[in-house]
Amino acid sequence: MAFLLSPSRLGRAAKPVLIALLLSAGTSMALAQDAADPCAALGKLLADRGKVVQNIQGFQKKKPTAAQACNAFTSLSKLSNAAIKATEQDGAWCHVPENVLPSLEGQQADISKARSQACGVAANEKKMQQRAGGGTAKQGPLGGTGDILGGPVKLPQGAL
Repeated sequence: MAFLLSPSRLGRAAKPVLIALLLSAGTSMALAQDAADPCAALGKLLADRGKVVQNIQGFQKKKPTAAQACNAFTSLSKLSNAAIKATEQDGAWCHVPENVLPSLEGQQADISKARSQACGVAANEKKMQQRAGGGTAKQGPLGGTGDILGGPVKLPQGAL
């Protein structure tokens, strides 16, 4: 087979096509290997989780809004659940240290508690904003809503 594909047997036009074919086959094989590599996916998942943890640790310096905290803890909870599942499935194959899975599982209860508290506060804030925004009526010049028994308050005209 090598004799049939030797450079001396190929014409000048076929050489670039063969080179391009070989390069594209190598590239597609590398992409397929990366997509099917569970260790790379687990590593990316743990790295993403680490970034969210760093973001949450930054909350000590700069206080977040309740909505920001809710979003951060929700994201951390989802990433932790995915990391637990991936570590259970591929941890041994990827040589993940034995203490990682128990650590992730132990942190999950605290993460869920913090998420529920932050999201509860965010929901209460949203309700309060809706009440404040929806309950405002047009005030009259004397501070009231201007309606007495369904009619507007009329101020006397002229000198008092």
